[in-house]
Amino acid sequence: MALLKLVRSIPLFARVLAITAILSSTMAVLISVSSDNAAREVAKAGVRELAAEVTELVALGISGAVRFKKVEDINAQLERLTEFEHRNFLAAAVYDREGVLLTSLQGSTRDDMERLADHALTVVQTGAENTSEDGLLVAVPVRFGASGEVIGSLGALWTPEPFLATLTEGREEQALYAALLLIGSLVLTAIFLLVSFKRPLAAVINRVEMLADGNLAADVP
Repeated sequence: MALLKLVRSIPLFARVLAITAILSSTMAVLISVSSDNAAREVAKAGVRELAAEVTELVALGISGAVRFKKVEDINAQLERLTEFEHRNFLAAAVYDREGVLLTSLQGSTRDDMERLADHALTVVQTGAENTSEDGLLVAVPVRFGASGEVIGSLGALWTPEPFLATLTEGREEQALYAALLLIGSLVLTAIFLLVSFKRPLAAVINRVEMLADGNLAADVP
């Protein structure tokens, strides 16, 4: 009851303005969260697609080196991959057809490297691509010759974190713009309400004064 009395004691203009502020803030938060989630999903999907395509291309590029076990050439290809995709590429491992590790490029945790090895060795056994559920660990067969004989496998680990970090950095700027937009909308709402209420209230006050002066014929709006 006390709260209800307090609310009723607040002028109508202030109540309308407060409701407008609450609704505007809620909408701004919902839009911000929705757009942020959508941007993150787009970034993750982009990295997954990048991981699949680039890993396939590297596997194609190292096929001859794997066939003749030229480890230096394989390392050169992996280093080149690191240079071009250094933000999203974490680690890689290359195995021959017997499941022997030819070389690896470690840039992640031990657990991740073990997962990478498991996926790559599975590819050696099955000859089919093996990708993790999140699409960030991609293991593909390395094929050689016109027959496409499987002579080994390449496993690569990727991450969307650099893209997500960029989105996080831009969130503060977005929050500032949202706050400025909210303030602007409140100012415009206040002006609109003042203009809307001013004339009717002035008319009512004028009529009441006329009635007080004895002019009973005055119309009361």
